[in-house]
Amino acid sequence: MRKLYALLLFFLFSYGGIKAQEISMKQLDSLAFKIKHYPKTDTVYINMRLDYVRNSLFLKPTDTTIIRYCLNNIALSKKIDYPKGVALSYLRLGVAYNQLYSNADMAVENYQNALKIIEHQPNLVKYRFEAIYNTATIFYEQKEYNTAIRYYKKAIDDGKPRFQVYSALANVYGSTSKSDSAIYFYKKAILISKKEKALIYTANDLSNLSLVYVGLNKTAEAK
Repeated sequence: MRKLYALLLFFLFSYGGIKAQEISMKQLDSLAFKIKHYPKTDTVYINMRLDYVRNSLFLKPTDTTIIRYCLNNIALSKKIDYPKGVALSYLRLGVAYNQLYSNADMAVENYQNALKIIEHQPNLVKYRFEAIYNTATIFYEQKEYNTAIRYYKKAIDDGKPRFQVYSALANVYGSTSKSDSAIYFYKKAILISKKEKALIYTANDLSNLSLVYVGLNKTAEAK
């Protein structure tokens, strides 16, 4: 029932602004060329570097140089007093540490660094969900279920209902044998994913819901 890596990528590449299927190595190389020849350090330059990191994490998932690239982004963003650049660099760095090194502590630390900035910048509020959600997922991976539940609930409270969060929360409850709560949140996830025609997610949650019912010997409901 663990769809964690896929869920992290969903929010990095879809919620974050660029859909994974639209990314290509040719585009990445073109972006790198633009960055190399851009004449000054300003917000446009930082934003291009942020896009490069986001694309690289998808296209070159084993490229450890991206850590240093993110750290440079943070330094450059601070130099020109660009809070958005700093916050999003911390978000990307969190994903990089988790993806490249499975370093949960560093991932959470960077997500929290991003949140500290986002909380004090009203224009960055749309990025808060990503930081909270990814933090919750890290704690789930580490089997720190109570903390994961707390952060997933914070993600739910942060904005409009998202089926991915309800599904993840149901997974946590399933992992802790809290079947009633798992059933409740799977059903909420299924309702929303059906409305949004996210058929893969709907099918997956229906399957997980059936497994919970089978575990409770409720075979009629499992059908």
